[in-house]
Order: sequence, then structure tokens, then C-alpha cells
Amino acid sequence: MILHVAANPQTTDQALRLAAVLKEGGVSAKVLGAKDTDHSRLNDNLGLAGDPATKELFEFVDRAVQP
Repeated sequence: MILHVAANPQTTDQALRLAAVLKEGGVSAKVLGAKDTDHSRLNDNLGLAGDPATKELFEFVDRAVQP
């Protein structure tokens, strides 16, 4: 799971390139551009109930650990 701030075009490009390389290597990857936030708030809110990035992250991890 690659989380980044959607409003930053540079981090969006970097996240998409990283995901593409991972996928080419056979690694599952998902990119989420968090909206209406900045880097600090994205980090601070990760793990809080109701946080959209947290929800996506938990869903990604749940899928990754399924037998």
C-alpha cells in the first residue's frame, strides 16, 4: 500500500512509478492519494477510526494476509 498526498503531483508520480515497478516484479501494490490533507495530517490520522486512508490500508492488509 502506497499512501501519498493527492494534491502533490510529484508524490503522485513517484507513487505511481513505484507501484508499477512493484507490480512488474510480481508484488501486489495499491496506490491511494489521500485528499484534503497534507503529509503531517496523513501520518497523524493513520490508525484513527473514520480515517479514509486507514480504512484503505486495513482493507489492503486484510486481503494480503488471507490464506
